[in-house]
Amino acid sequence: MSLLDFPPLIMGDKEKGGSDAKRPGLERGDEGGAAKLWAVYVSEAEKYDKSLVESWKSDMEGMLIFAGLFSASLTAFLIESYKTLSPDTGEQTIRLLAQISQQLASGSNGTSFTTSQPTPPPFRPSTSSLVCNALWFISLGLSLSCALIATLLEQWARDFIHRADTRSAPLICARIYSYLYYGMKRFNMHAVVDAIPLLLHASLLFFLAGLIAFLIPVNFAMTIISVAILCLVAMVYSVLTFLPLGFLDCPYHTPLSGTIWRLLERLKHMWHHSDPSDLTKNGTMFEAMARAARRDSTARQARDYRALVWTVKSLADNFELEPFVAALADALWDRTEMRPNYADHLRRLTNHPELQLRSRIDNLYESCYDGITSTEASQRRRRACCKALWAISSLSRLDSNEYPPVDFSDSRAYHEWRFTAPSSDVDRYTVSAGAMMKWSTFCSLRTRLIEQAQYLASYQDHPNPDFMPITSLLRQLSLSGFHVEGNPYPTRYTSLMTSDIPRLLLSISDFCKSAPHTILFEYIRKSAILESPPYQWEVTTNVVSIDRLLPFLAFRHQLEWTIESLLHSSHAVWSAPSGFHWNDTAIAELCAFWRPQTPIVIPSGIIIYLNHRKSHAALERFLRRSRIPLYLWSCFPITLSHCLSMDDDSKGQTSVEDLLKALWTLTYLDDFGDLWKNFTVYESLLGTISAPELLQTSSSIIALMKNRILNVLPTWGNSNDARIPGDFVDRLRQTVLPLETPSGKSTELTSSLTKPQIEEAKFHVFAEFLIHCTTNELPHNAVETLQEVANMRPTGPIHTTHQVRLVNAIQAIGESESPELMNTIVASTFLDVSEKPHNLSFQWLDDRQRLGDILSRYRDTLGDSANTRRLRKIIKQLTTP
Repeated sequence: MSLLDFPPLIMGDKEKGGSDAKRPGLERGDEGGAAKLWAVYVSEAEKYDKSLVESWKSDMEGMLIFAGLFSASLTAFLIESYKTLSPDTGEQTIRLLAQISQQLASGSNGTSFTTSQPTPPPFRPSTSSLVCNALWFISLGLSLSCALIATLLEQWARDFIHRADTRSAPLICARIYSYLYYGMKRFNMHAVVDAIPLLLHASLLFFLAGLIAFLIPVNFAMTIISVAILCLVAMVYSVLTFLPLGFLDCPYHTPLSGTIWRLLERLKHMWHHSDPSDLTKNGTMFEAMARAARRDSTARQARDYRALVWTVKSLADNFELEPFVAALADALWDRTEMRPNYADHLRRLTNHPELQLRSRIDNLYESCYDGITSTEASQRRRRACCKALWAISSLSRLDSNEYPPVDFSDSRAYHEWRFTAPSSDVDRYTVSAGAMMKWSTFCSLRTRLIEQAQYLASYQDHPNPDFMPITSLLRQLSLSGFHVEGNPYPTRYTSLMTSDIPRLLLSISDFCKSAPHTILFEYIRKSAILESPPYQWEVTTNVVSIDRLLPFLAFRHQLEWTIESLLHSSHAVWSAPSGFHWNDTAIAELCAFWRPQTPIVIPSGIIIYLNHRKSHAALERFLRRSRIPLYLWSCFPITLSHCLSMDDDSKGQTSVEDLLKALWTLTYLDDFGDLWKNFTVYESLLGTISAPELLQTSSSIIALMKNRILNVLPTWGNSNDARIPGDFVDRLRQTVLPLETPSGKSTELTSSLTKPQIEEAKFHVFAEFLIHCTTNELPHNAVETLQEVANMRPTGPIHTTHQVRLVNAIQAIGESESPELMNTIVASTFLDVSEKPHNLSFQWLDDRQRLGDILSRYRDTLGDSANTRRLRKIIKQLTTP
């Protein structure tokens, strides 16, 4: 393995502040976050270096041992073979002794001695000897060279670490690491590393070839055996070299494999006339293997599944199982999208008969309560188990006959969710997991329930139908937290009667339609109690698939019960911050299902929420998000009638006062954009709440409602003229428009309203409300209402009757010592002073002097404030002749 298999992090080339050091070991700019950034790089680089040095050390030590043993063995052969390169002195000695023996024998016989042997030719070593020694000496040289390079390589690696650790400043160390690394890459040090085993392999091949040459003159049979061994080794070596070229997952390779791979890649690109830069993009053989391992295919999915099965089997205890369980949900879901490959793996793991994954997760969850695990570890384990159970349950969204949804009716986590109210941070996970488990259980039981219903429908006329399966299934549904209306025996096994079948079939049909809403409502109710959104809120609400076409009456009672139980018992909403909080989101999601087709009594929970939630910004977003103002307006008249007819002793019902307060909130926050759809409702409400006994609370509502209607009227046509339908004129005159006009005659409306008419009508509403503020007890939210209705600026004449009523009401409020109301009047836009020179304000007022005197007396009660300065300007304009 080469150094390039472990590249360090990509480094930048510039750093603010230059390279001048402020103090030893620290460069300018190497402070704070920058130092931490480079420290991370140094830490990672040290990890690479340690693993690399250890790998090199073990490899080089093995090569040195092999090279030493091989060189020693080869030397023993060379001691014998190099002798064949020079004349054999023993053979010459034997020849001379033979000649001397012949001479001695001739002398003893008295005969003359003549040499019969020819003179030997000059010595020439044999071809086999030359080849043998040449190959063996080359082999010895390669072996010793390998040992030398391995020794140098260990020294170079230690030197690399030593140089990089000479400075302690992170920035300097990082740059030294980067400088040395890219220097190693520049001079192809990885080629040197790859060359060492190649030298050893070549040395061994040379030795075997020389052995054949050595045995040729010795023995033919031994030569054949050596040739066979050499061929076998060469063939195996060739197979090991070329095998990974065709099969990238092959564990066998030789140093030549990478070289041949690069050569083949070059030839392939030359053949296809590809861009030469593609060679660099394709990378090395290792990178090609990594790409093949990551490529999406059926084989990769099979490998992944086998790896996961092996992993689950190898996890022996809970401490080993916990990290695997914690990773399941994140592996299956990418935010709001499910990964289909992991969905198939998890389904197969869950249904694997040997793994028992779901049971092991249940056991892991129960271990949180063994009294041994610490609180922190127990909460961490509960979170992991809940996330895993949530992930397994979310598979119910995938319809599959082979892998049906999982039934969690025997899970402790499921029953704990059913009977325990959320109270801790871990419950963010238990709430979502419990809802998803209930949905999965419902999907699992629904299939069996439909099958049994089909059986009962087919055999209801049968004399002896088998009721045991359906009875057992109904009992299991009841134990799982579901209630099937019409089930006569929900908790015990009792034989059904044939007469019960039609009613039971209808109940089963209704249950299968309404149960998803029940699950979703329960999930939202439990989630609304939490301080923050539950785990995977959006995914969970989307997985619980409800029938959007189901009529409201099918789930009305369950929805209203959920709204009542949540908003009657939960005080988390009332103590939430002034802005739009998570609790408001959950309540809005729940109330968004309240869509009555006909007017019905409004649930008291909605009334409580509108009255007790003190943040108008939160309530405004609630109304906009839930989209229920239209339904509330249509239901207020019947709800008010119901409250008026209710006995005083009735408990648990909305009182008239609470209903009127909620109506004020709705009027204050709604923009009356659907005026033409709801005017009949507004007209009816105005007529009902105008009763004397209701005026103390309803006067604010009446003023707000009329003011809203007058604000919306100009939008019907253009800015100066509002076109009104014909039959709408009389109804508008009776409910909103004043009878008095500047001419002293009643208003005669045609098909349009002019801007002065609308302004005078708003002035009339303002004056009328101020009169109600002069009573002993102020109307409901008088200040907020006054701020709304006083937000006007008359530009035309106003009838004297309205002027007198307004001035008298202001005088009464000033004398009643109501500073909040008086300050609101002074700050209102109808008293704005014109900033243009020579342009007097209050042209709509006839008796300006009187109003100026009233405000002057009120000014004397105030100190020096911004309101006082504004009041001086107003008085000056009013008293100017």
